Amino acid sequence: MGFYADYYIDLGMGRQITQEEAMGILEMAEEAGLVHQFADSLDPGAICNCCPDCCGDLRMLKLIPNAADFAISNHFSQVDTELCNGCETCVDRCPMDAISITEEEVASINLERCIGCGLCIKTCPVEALTLVSKPEEDRREPPPTSPFMRSSQDIESTIV
Repeated sequence: MGFYADYYIDLGMGRQITQEEAMGILEMAEEAGLVHQFADSLDPGAICNCCPDCCGDLRMLKLIPNAADFAISNHFSQVDTELCNGCETCVDRCPMDAISITEEEVASINLERCIGCGLCIKTCPVEALTLVSKPEEDRREPPPTSPFMRSSQDIESTIV
C-alpha cells in the first residue's frame, strides 16, 4: 500500500490491484492457512500472509509459551461449548498450538498462546468459535509508524 506499492510497481515486481482483488487474495490466503500480519503501526503500508512453518516471526512466536503477550492483537478466539462437537479441526488449524480438546470433548483455547489470527474460526464446521475483543486494559494501540516500515524519504529526513 502507499509508498511500498509504488516501490514494487516501479521496480516491475508488483502491480496495481483493486480493493476487491485484494480482499480475494486475503480470502485465498486465509483458506490456505496463512496468518495475516501487518506492520506494527496505525498506517502499516503492507500486509504479509505468512506460513506458520516458514515465517521466522511466527516460528519464533510458536516457541514462546506466552505468544499472546508478544503478538499485537486485540482479539482472541472463544469457544461456544454448547456448539462445539470436539471434531479437532481447529486444533489442526491453529498456528500457535493454542487449542486442545478437553475430556468433555470440546475445544479449549489457551489464551496465553492465542494470537487472535482467527484461522480456527474460518474452518469450524459447527461455527462454535468466534473472535472476541480483549478487555480494554489488555488492548494495545500500535504506534503511528513502525520503525522498520517507513519510507526512505522519512528515514532520510531524520539523518543530520
